[in-house]
Amino acid sequence: MNKNQIYNLFPENLKKYKNISDITSIFSDQLAQVDNSIDLLKIYLDMQNLSDKVLDELAWHWNVEFYSTELQKSKKIEMIKRSYLHHIKKGTVGALESALKAIVSNLEVKEWYEYGGVPYTFRLIVAGEMLTEEEISTVYKLVSIYKNVRSELDGFIISKENKPLINFNSGIHDYKKITNKFVG
Repeated sequence: MNKNQIYNLFPENLKKYKNISDITSIFSDQLAQVDNSIDLLKIYLDMQNLSDKVLDELAWHWNVEFYSTELQKSKKIEMIKRSYLHHIKKGTVGALESALKAIVSNLEVKEWYEYGGVPYTFRLIVAGEMLTEEEISTVYKLVSIYKNVRSELDGFIISKENKPLINFNSGIHDYKKITNKFVG
């Protein structure tokens, strides 16, 4: 906005004062500075193109818990993007699940009433992939930070789908012998 546009925002009874002209000039200069620096705020939208060093600095400034410079770039970006919401929603299942999904994408949080457990308990369920020791350690640390203080973790279930080597496909009975066909 230029000086005249700002001046026109004031009511008629204030426009007669000389100070208003000075104020509009100052507002105009300040708005011009803000307008010029808005492109710098797009850093959040364009994290894929940032270097690891810049991502590490952002994580430090935004106080991202359990952030590690050794993480993959995609996980760094996820943790940074989710950190603000995590801070304002700490203690909720949504914040806990979101924080954990930045590390383990297919993790689910089940509350006690969903599986018939003791009140104020919850379980973590990961299906389909095995976790490294570092990932498991990070999960436990994140749970201690993001869970509600009265809630307790009563189970961490990691299940991997087993694919059998032999599948029974069909059977034939001809009164004398039984022949089974197996596919493996």
